[in-house]
Amino acid sequence: MHSLSDYDYTLPSELIAQTPVDPPESCRFLVVDNSSNGMSDHIFSNLPDLIDSDTLIVFNNSKVLKARLILPD
Repeated sequence: MHSLSDYDYTLPSELIAQTPVDPPESCRFLVVDNSSNGMSDHIFSNLPDLIDSDTLIVFNNSKVLKARLILPD
């Protein structure tokens, strides 16, 4: 059983992206291989080489609205 403290770690602020990467297809992502417990770093434009031709890809086209709900005291 895991406890919440198992997920505590230090993340330096300089490692948190402040702006989107340009060009977008150069963004990076991590691939986890469950069979070997290995991980590898990749670039999004390499995605077609990493998935099978029969893989189902579902796109989420949702957006976050900049809004604020003000409630009476």
